[in-house]
This record gives sequence, structure tokens and C-alpha cells, in this order.
Amino acid sequence: MSDNDEVTLLDRAIKSRNIDRYYARFLSPSEYIVLRYIHDKTTEWGKRQTFIRRENISLGDRGRLVAGKHLGTGLSVSTVGRALKLLRNRGLIVRGRNDGRGAVYRINYDWLPTEGEQDEYYAVQEARSRTFEDDEVDADMPEDDAADLEAGY
Repeated sequence: MSDNDEVTLLDRAIKSRNIDRYYARFLSPSEYIVLRYIHDKTTEWGKRQTFIRRENISLGDRGRLVAGKHLGTGLSVSTVGRALKLLRNRGLIVRGRNDGRGAVYRINYDWLPTEGEQDEYYAVQEARSRTFEDDEVDADMPEDDAADLEAGY
């Protein structure tokens, strides 16, 4: 499939779900937000790649508020730049033509976290599960919260 082929509705749904289910846990909040922006501007519009400016990721599309206009992420331009660089270095996005004002971006949906990233994630999950055992109740916890916790809420 070429970069100009349209993305089907099913592909859009699967790719969106994969970002949330599989990639999010391996990304910083700013990386996730920038990746979601690129996904919105490409895959959600049926495209495999598109030209994007860092300023647009940060501040949104210029002009009047109309349907389809993105209001931006609210991240600073420098934070967007760092997130783009990290996503590129990790292989999650591919940057094409760059004219100094912006670049063509595409998401690498075949990306997998490195073994080190996976090991770190599972170590954190293991530590979290040991931090609070099901039969433990913090003595400082309000009685209502403790009852909710024991009830499984």
C-alpha cells in the first residue's frame, strides 16, 4: 500500500485503539499527545501522511473556528519539538520532507517498544502490585474509603 492510499474506516479504528491500548503506556504524556495529534491529522482523515508544523500542533490551525479545525494540544512549541524528536528517535513516527517550517509525518504502526522499555514497564507493574496487597488497608484511610476498597470499588 502506498502513502497516498486511503486508510479504511476499520484501519482507523484499529490504529486508534492500538495507540491507546499498546503504545500509551510506553510514552510520556507529551509524546502521547503529539502522537495523537499526528494520528488525528493523518489516519483519522484517511491519510497515511501529512504536512504538519510544530506551531499547529501547539497552537492549532489558524483561521476561524470551523468543523475539522484542530485547536492544538496546548503544549509549548519547544515541548512539541522535543516530543517529535523523541518519537522519531524511537521509530514511532517517520519524518519526510522538511522545509524548515514543518515536515511531512507518518506514524509507524508496526512500532514495538524495545526489550528494555518492556522490561521497565513490567518491573513497574510488578512493584505496583506489591505496593498494596488486596487484604491490606491503610490505617490512615478514611473508613468509607476502606469499606469501598474492600468491596472492590
